[in-house]
Amino acid sequence: MGSLPLDDGARTAPDHRGWCAFVRQQPDATLHPLMTVQSIIREATLIAGVEAPDYEELVGSLGLPTDVLHRRPHQLSGGQRQRVALARALATRPSVVLADEIVSALDAESATTTMSVLSAYQQQSSCAVAVTGHDVRFMVSTCDRIIVLDDGRIVDDRAAAEIGSSDVPQTAELIHADRIFRGGV
Repeated sequence: MGSLPLDDGARTAPDHRGWCAFVRQQPDATLHPLMTVQSIIREATLIAGVEAPDYEELVGSLGLPTDVLHRRPHQLSGGQRQRVALARALATRPSVVLADEIVSALDAESATTTMSVLSAYQQQSSCAVAVTGHDVRFMVSTCDRIIVLDDGRIVDDRAAAEIGSSDVPQTAELIHADRIFRGGV
């Protein structure tokens, strides 16, 4: 590990570039509008100090056509931009991926593909993945554990398969709200 100079130049902090990647729910603010997708991904790998990936393989694994590599963010759908943000994050080979509502803008098929790619990356690289979300059924089907927060505090933490049997009021409310949203009771 190297070091990064702090503002005063007299102190240094450990260089942790590339150890953690954050994928925002709304990635538009993080995708430079004048850069192509390939340039956006390449810039992230340069900053992280890792070798550039096989761009076509990377975007293809997320269900994107390879021609997106030569397009700019405004030429993509919201779901495509979300997957580009995930591709950029994975290209840096992080030890931890923090993903904020990464499937909320995706259709069911794209969401499943995205989570499958993230899961495969986790298995292949032994990285930790934390995903935030409100879609309880989707989270149960794609996550190992579910942690329920209330006002920033953990109120429930259990295996995903056990979430339906929780007696924690906030978890029950979340499950009930999810059922109502989906048209059930």
